[in-house]
Amino acid sequence: MKGSSWRWLLLSLLLAAGFARLGWWQWQRAAEKSAWQAELAVLSAQPPRPLTQVLGGDVQRGVPVQVDGEVLPPTLLLDNQTRDGRAGVLVLARLRVDGVAEDLLVVRGWLP
Repeated sequence: MKGSSWRWLLLSLLLAAGFARLGWWQWQRAAEKSAWQAELAVLSAQPPRPLTQVLGGDVQRGVPVQVDGEVLPPTLLLDNQTRDGRAGVLVLARLRVDGVAEDLLVVRGWLP
């Protein structure tokens, strides 16, 4: 009986340590997400730049760009997405831009 009690105690302590580590990881991820959201808010407040100015250089995520092009079929629907707690579909499309070798994937919107 005594040997069994020690095993359960050891297992409980290991589980508690594992869950504490997972909790710490979640706190760190929340801090990273908050920092990214603050950076994104600053970037999205900037005026859009021409695409040619952004390509080829030091590309920074979240920088608004202005581009003219042709939307190519088919429209892509990415399901099982949530926004503000509601399930929906993300609408994506390919955009062909003159002077750019590859098509761009653009988000056209979100449908509930």
